[in-house]
Amino acid sequence: MEKHMTFGNADLAKKMVTRFGMSQQSVQVEMRFAKEVRQFIQKVDKAHKKAASSKLIFG
Repeated sequence: MEKHMTFGNADLAKKMVTRFGMSQQSVQVEMRFAKEVRQFIQKVDKAHKKAASSKLIFG
C-alpha cells in the first residue's frame, strides 16, 4: 500500500499547492541542543529504570 500525505483542512491544502506547487524536496536541518536533549532523555530513562525496581507500595 502506497502512503500519501494527508491534510485535515482541504482548503489549506489547496492554498499550499497554489503557493508551493506539487513538487517535494528534501530538507536537511541541523538539530540544535542535541547534547542537552540526549542528556534529558537519558535522565528520564534512568528514572524509569529506578522506579521499575522500586519496592514502594501505595494503598
